[in-house]
Order: sequence, then C-alpha cells, then structure tokens
Amino acid sequence: MATLARRNPDWRWVTRARLADGFTGSLIGLVLTILMFLVLKNEQQVGNFNGLMGLLGVGISLGLAAFMKPKHRIACALVGGALLVLSTFLLPLYLTAWAIVGFGLLRAIGGPLHGNALAPVALQVIDRDPAPKAMRYDYIVHQELCLAIGRVLSIGCFLLLAAPINQMLLARIVVVVAGVAPILIWAAFARIPGVTAIVQADTRALPAAA
Repeated sequence: MATLARRNPDWRWVTRARLADGFTGSLIGLVLTILMFLVLKNEQQVGNFNGLMGLLGVGISLGLAAFMKPKHRIACALVGGALLVLSTFLLPLYLTAWAIVGFGLLRAIGGPLHGNALAPVALQVIDRDPAPKAMRYDYIVHQELCLAIGRVLSIGCFLLLAAPINQMLLARIVVVVAGVAPILIWAAFARIPGVTAIVQADTRALPAAA
C-alpha cells in the first residue's frame, strides 16, 4: 500500500475515499434496511422496493453515461453526495411510507451521480503511475483491500448497536453520522491536484483500463 502512495502520491486520496466507503457502506446499508422493515413490516416489500429503486438507478446511470460531460463530474458528484446525505436525514427522522419513497428516490438519483462521476477519476489517478498498464491490477486489488478493511472496522459500530440504550435513537444517530460519508469521499477526490484537468482529459483511452 505504501509503495503505491510513493509511486503515485495522488493515490492516497483514493485510498482514504475507499476506506470511508467501506467503513460506512455496509453499516449504513444494514441499519437503513432495518428501518425500512420497521415501516413496511414485510421482507418481500423491502425487497420489491429495493429492486424498483435499483432499476431506477440503472436507468439514471445509463442516462448519465450518455449525457454527463467530463468537466462536470466533480460538480455532479457533489450534487449526488448532497442527495445521499439528505436521504440519510429523511428516513431516520420520519419513519413513514412517504419518507421511504423520498429516501429511495434521493438515493436512486444521488447514488449514480456520486459514484459514476467519481469512478473515472480513480482510473485517471492510476493513469498517473509511471507504468499504469503494469500496475493496474495492483491498484485494483488495493482498492478492494481498502473497502474490505473499512468493512471490517465497521464491525465495531455494529457492536455499538447492542449497547443498553434506546436502540431506535442509536440507529438514527449511526445513520446520520455515517451518512456524511459521500461528502467526505467527494472531498477526498476533490483534493487530488489537477482533478479538473483529469476529468477534462479522460476522453482518451486510459492505459489503466486498457
């Protein structure tokens, strides 16, 4: 891990973003699913709702792939991150069916805006390595390791949910606190030097993705 950061100093921002993503992703996903179940009171309805929002997210992703310009990626990621943060405030504060609908729509729109906009930036950072073709698998494995480490560390937060205090209040606090991760991830990518030049130049073939 340290070797990649020495070879490619900008990679440390991607590393921090992936750690934050791994730490909060599984934690917030589980807690939000539990909160949805408390409202819908049926596992199949939870699954149907998630499936419907997933299909909507796929459609939005296809639209973004066709129309989103590289120079707008950082701005789109910020808007998407803001929508994701807003969704984590909406459902924990208002455990109603309408809140679930609003939550689902915000995440279906914000998720692709945030994730799809930032994914090419990570590839462009890999492209800054002196030998991107030779090292691309090292970077990919490193990203997955960071996600895995973040998920393992999040186990400690799962244990907090067993604390002898108001469980609903604790779940809401966990969701709201962990929900700021998309903005932190955006901030990490925005700190990459020359990120504007990166997104404007990514119409060429990427050696790291070749």
